[in-house]
Amino acid sequence: MLIEIEKLSKVYRMGENEVHALREVSLAIDRGASVAIVGPSGSGKSTLMNIIGCLDTPSGGSYRLDGKLVSSMNDDALATVRNRQIGFVFQTFNLLPRQSALENVALPLLYAGVSRRERREMALEALRKVDLVERAGHKPAELSGGQRQRVAIARALVNRPSILLADEPTGNLDQKVGREIIALFRRLNEQENVTLILVTHDREIAQSARRQIEIIDGAIVSDRGN
Repeated sequence: MLIEIEKLSKVYRMGENEVHALREVSLAIDRGASVAIVGPSGSGKSTLMNIIGCLDTPSGGSYRLDGKLVSSMNDDALATVRNRQIGFVFQTFNLLPRQSALENVALPLLYAGVSRRERREMALEALRKVDLVERAGHKPAELSGGQRQRVAIARALVNRPSILLADEPTGNLDQKVGREIIALFRRLNEQENVTLILVTHDREIAQSARRQIEIIDGAIVSDRGN
């Protein structure tokens, strides 16, 4: 089992008030799975994604990633997990405007200490996987929204992670381009055997995943598919 979460809770304190973002959430996700976490704004789905992505820590419960207890990892170990095991795709693309598509994709490899020649080869291979190698030399301002998201997906894939986490990945795209991006995620999940976790408020997008987990008020209210 790649992801094992048991009775996970997250409480934010705002002055004298407590906000329960997650309430004893338990779930398990197999390697190579295709999962959508769906729910309205404020439901806790992004909090859950941030904990799965080792960007946030829970207030209670346990999270094991590939058999390892995440709470026992130090900052360096967590940084390594984020860089090598998890690829992140965000709604806003988060590309560096002065860098080419190739340079943006290669960035995680720079942090990982990969040589310049190998960075280029791996970044070009990632761009091939998203059908964008011919735009490798273009900067974000010279690309369409869909192309920018493909660059962001290639960057998330470049370290060959075991998990691809996508937070509202079609939120800034029109419907047609959004469908193309979702089809790309499906293809990558099947061909690369990367575990896909989509976080969305859109039920139609959620249906593209083989399994749909619905969260409301910090709790799982339904878990459909496999």
